[in-house]
Amino acid sequence: MIDVDKLRNAAASIVAIPEHYKLELEDNVPVDDERERCFIWEDPDRDDRQIEIALDLMTGHLTRLKIDRDELDEDKAVFSRLDREARTVADAFVKKHAPEPGEYTFVTVTERRGNKEFAYREEVGGLPIPETGCVLTLDAAFNVIRYRLEERRSLKTCKPKWPEAVVDAETVKGYIRRHLRMELKIVHLHPSLVKLTGEEAEYRIVYEPAPDRRWIDAVTGFDLFGDEHYVMPPSYPIQAKEPVSETPAREAKSWEKILGIDQERYALVRTKEDEERVKIVYQFQQQEEETSGSDPDVLSVDGYMNRKWGDRLQAFKYGSIIAQIEKSTGRLVGFHGMDGGEGGTPRLNREQCWNKAKQFLQNVFPEYARYLQLEIDSKETREEPVERHFFHLPLYIDGFSESNR
Repeated sequence: MIDVDKLRNAAASIVAIPEHYKLELEDNVPVDDERERCFIWEDPDRDDRQIEIALDLMTGHLTRLKIDRDELDEDKAVFSRLDREARTVADAFVKKHAPEPGEYTFVTVTERRGNKEFAYREEVGGLPIPETGCVLTLDAAFNVIRYRLEERRSLKTCKPKWPEAVVDAETVKGYIRRHLRMELKIVHLHPSLVKLTGEEAEYRIVYEPAPDRRWIDAVTGFDLFGDEHYVMPPSYPIQAKEPVSETPAREAKSWEKILGIDQERYALVRTKEDEERVKIVYQFQQQEEETSGSDPDVLSVDGYMNRKWGDRLQAFKYGSIIAQIEKSTGRLVGFHGMDGGEGGTPRLNREQCWNKAKQFLQNVFPEYARYLQLEIDSKETREEPVERHFFHLPLYIDGFSESNR
């Protein structure tokens, strides 16, 4: 691992850091799997202006650069330069900071809102190799404002070799036609996403090819995985735990009891609402008490996030519960609980967990058995205890699978 002082000096030399910018973050990231040394400088007078630089801890190579500042006025930007001049600027930056720039022989250029994005890749047989090389963005004045190293030396895969021969495309088309199935689906169409005759969202019954996408081995002409790879696990109707009854709309405050939130252990820390929903956030108090005595280092990730977002981070802390209530119906439309309880040996098997899950559905969505099916888990017969059991519940309307498109 390279000395952090050397990394700091290297980071500060990559681009010009304005003198009035202040170093706000210097830490190893990700927190639980440290691979990079990250630095963030910010304009003290403008929190939306910042420069972020990340360097590989082992090699010192630049892995990420992000510069946020005011967008250039396109009418005043320098557009008189030729494309080859932009390419020259990009090539020079990649040559200086990328680990193996000579290997990046496949380059594509994309125009994005007045900026030019260059993607540098390794190639075989004239085809770009995914997850190799880097991506770089120049603004309208040809300043480097984004850089991202795509490859990781620790995860690098051997470059593929071009085969002596590949199957012709017509043979592959015939294979796909012979193995293609058509399935009836119900899709939910939104006028903001697709062209509809009216302005309201609507359902349509459609045929959908299955599988809708597959990879064919270019050497053998057969599917790379086999048909079973693309088939969704089967599901079956659910037997309701209790008869469906009409339930009156509930107010947000009543959900504390419905969701089993112990108000002696959890405190309401945030409430936010818009025209449609109320979002409520609870925080596990024991966790707050345990961590209140130690302040994070000023330049650490935790210190930076606390300064920048403060109470808004409450919803993402360990031991938080987030619930969203639809105002018009009083129904729960979103729920997420971060683990706040004590660890230990799992005590419930899958069937017992499913009974608890059905009780939860009965409380928050009494009509669940009419619309949901339970997907069969191929691993549900395993005997060893697990910390969590996952239940996937696809939506069905009148026996047809519903796809939200």
